[in-house]
Amino acid sequence: MEGSIKGVGIAFIIWASLMLLGGLCLGASGIMGGAMIGSMRLDAPPGAEPMPEGAQTAVAAGVMGIYGCLGIGFVVVGLIGLLSGIKLVKLKGGRTGGIIFSIVNLINIPIGTALGIWGLIVLMKDESKQLLEGGGAAG
Repeated sequence: MEGSIKGVGIAFIIWASLMLLGGLCLGASGIMGGAMIGSMRLDAPPGAEPMPEGAQTAVAAGVMGIYGCLGIGFVVVGLIGLLSGIKLVKLKGGRTGGIIFSIVNLINIPIGTALGIWGLIVLMKDESKQLLEGGGAAG
């Protein structure tokens, strides 16, 4: 069982690191996209009605807000997975965080779903609970 737990922990570390990288990229994309939209000069073509005052700022803020929230979400979930994975590899807890990370990853088809199912199968066993929360080797 120790090998399975450590394997799940290593997979969590790798997947969570990718989620952290994705979250940081989403956040940076939101900032850059919002800045580009906000700094564009939008003149209405001849005969067309001009854009309402403040619409461009609202769009820029919306882009920054959406990408920022997604980025923060990825970073938070990635940190949970990373910390849980490190604890699982060391066999010093991490079961609750690992279960949360597994459940959240079920929506990340196909790799996250497979990792989530594997994590839940390994971490929900009584032997895992005893090993990680009881502090002693199960067996």
